[in-house]
Amino acid sequence: MKKLIIYFCFLFLIKASNAQSLLNFEATPDSTLYHILLHKDPLLDQVLKNPSKYFFQLIYTKVEKRDNKINYHTYSINQGNQYYYPASLIKFPLAFVALEKLTALKDSGVNINDRISVNTCSCDFASNNYVSKHKNPTMLQFLREMMIMSNNDAYNLYFDFVGRDLFNSRMQSMNIFDIQMKNRFTGGCGEENNKSFGGITFNKNNADKAYTIPCSKSIQNWIIDSIKYPTFFESKSYYKKNVITNKQNNAANNYVSLLQSHQLLINLMHPSAQLYQNDFKIDASYKNEFIKAIGSFPRELENSSYDTAKLADYYYKFFIDPKVIQTKDNSIRIYNKVGLASGFVSDISYFYDSTHQIEYFISAAILSKKANSNENNYNDWGIPILRKIGGLIYTDELYNKTNEKK
Repeated sequence: MKKLIIYFCFLFLIKASNAQSLLNFEATPDSTLYHILLHKDPLLDQVLKNPSKYFFQLIYTKVEKRDNKINYHTYSINQGNQYYYPASLIKFPLAFVALEKLTALKDSGVNINDRISVNTCSCDFASNNYVSKHKNPTMLQFLREMMIMSNNDAYNLYFDFVGRDLFNSRMQSMNIFDIQMKNRFTGGCGEENNKSFGGITFNKNNADKAYTIPCSKSIQNWIIDSIKYPTFFESKSYYKKNVITNKQNNAANNYVSLLQSHQLLINLMHPSAQLYQNDFKIDASYKNEFIKAIGSFPRELENSSYDTAKLADYYYKFFIDPKVIQTKDNSIRIYNKVGLASGFVSDISYFYDSTHQIEYFISAAILSKKANSNENNYNDWGIPILRKIGGLIYTDELYNKTNEKK
């Protein structure tokens, strides 16, 4: 109960401060980032001196609150200039559209806490099994598992709930043209199967059918700009002592702009920033659950089959230095979503330290490949680089906050 009180007090403070704020979103050259990061770590220096070689891009937004105003100063390195495979980052924007649809369905008697059943309209029988065997099969539970544990079956369920046409059209209605959903995460489901969605029934009181989304097909052919995404990208991944060769046809893959995801996160956590017109119309309680999910640690996930007892708070929080955060330390919260596949590591994060009143946004993507190597290694290269960046930026923020009070 104490944790919930702290969490909702935090939400109140965010909303209260934003209500009084004025926006000054300022773009700044990347020299500031180089000053913070360069010559601090030999591996990181390799990336900073040749970011294109590692398909590296970094975005950092400082948040300064003074005299009832909020100023945003954004710095970047190589932003938007590099291909990266977004993997699970697509789950973040998908949640917005899904929660907006769930909000609209409230008039039809649908609730995020209703128990659901699924009869797949595609080749995705794994998600059928996932839902049917779950002890708490609700859209809220699957939202939590999709965000906290990055569960792919939960993503496939949300894919079936929304469909490609609604998602992509809604993104474009907000002038977000560089986020596009094309495929679910199920092996063997090709283009035709990825057009299929629906087959979800919401049940009231565990028995009576309240609402069914019938099987349907998306009709539009969503084309990805080949300039932004190469047609093919081949790499070798080294994961759990196995070398995996990846050759992907990106014309069939999801496309997630790191910058626009970064901005969506700012818009969610600081709504007064108003980075997007025609914003999502999401029930306030649903939005709070979304924020809570992306800010939760694995140990806080309930009613699931996951054994989270041994998972550290920095699990799937790539920008936090393990030395900074202590297990069960609720003074630091990281609201984020990561991507990890095909040799690429990515993370979009909002960092909040209630003890020192520090907050900022940071996003990055990198290919996990060491110099002079054809193998990708997440745990020895990609993730440690992001942790080093996160640690250096936090140290700089802490130094600035300490000196500000003198």
